[in-house]
Amino acid sequence: MTSTTTGTVRVRYYAAARAAAGVDEEAMALAAGSTIADLLAALRERHGSEFAAVLRRCSFLLDEVAVHSH
Repeated sequence: MTSTTTGTVRVRYYAAARAAAGVDEEAMALAAGSTIADLLAALRERHGSEFAAVLRRCSFLLDEVAVHSH
């Protein structure tokens, strides 16, 4: 990620991801050029190993469209 923040995304969690994160949703600031992989790395760092394990089994939506490459 670059150091220039350009926006914030709202991340919503369901089922096991919600339990592992301990929240229903949260806002994450993203830098210009950030990818889904960058976002997931930041979320893993924020929430720890149990959350990271859950992410390996998750599917992801971006604006209600499935994201297949991350």
